[in-house]
Amino acid sequence: MLSCAKVLLALTIKASYVFRITEVREHENVDPATDANGHWIPSLIPGGIQRVNQGVSGILWMCNGTQLRAVEALPRGARPWKTFSLFFSGGYGFRVMAGDARNPPSHQGYHPLGFEHDDEDGNSSYLTHVMQQPTLRCHRADQGWTRMLLPNTYHGPLTNVQGQGGLKGELAIFLALLAFSMPPDQLPTYFGSLLQNGVWQSWTTRDGCTYFPSSCENCN
Repeated sequence: MLSCAKVLLALTIKASYVFRITEVREHENVDPATDANGHWIPSLIPGGIQRVNQGVSGILWMCNGTQLRAVEALPRGARPWKTFSLFFSGGYGFRVMAGDARNPPSHQGYHPLGFEHDDEDGNSSYLTHVMQQPTLRCHRADQGWTRMLLPNTYHGPLTNVQGQGGLKGELAIFLALLAFSMPPDQLPTYFGSLLQNGVWQSWTTRDGCTYFPSSCENCN
């Protein structure tokens, strides 16, 4: 299951943005590449990654800060903001590229998903493709989103302090992780309900571990 997240910022409505999530996978005619440890690396060849019509591919979503809803077209004045491509490689984890993997920028490559730690903001973690730290700064046992979005190798140390362990960072990476948190055939039904009254929803079932069988034995 491979995801490419496209994010466009709508400038005409305060605190709103429009985005598209496109399901992609490596073309069957591409010879798979691996790193020195034998872990798969997505193709960097133009056309080596192709769109698949699964999940919510092709749907434009509007976020107004309170809820998500599908829209027919971009609002007037909207302009491209950022595009990230996110892939999961079993035994390795997430690989991230700044750009569209279907036509990769010549100056970009794949980087491990990482985090910047902010000890002055509740020991929070900032999602990034320029890894400074390989795990969250910390997480709490009552934060279901950690198990929903990330294999446990990314979770970092446990804390019991309320208000600690928040998540922030690159919006497109966050949206792609949301898309990875459930099977593609469930996205059309449930994705639009992930933001309710301005609060991102999470769950504590094994659903978020669908693509991480080697890393989530302890999820429940």
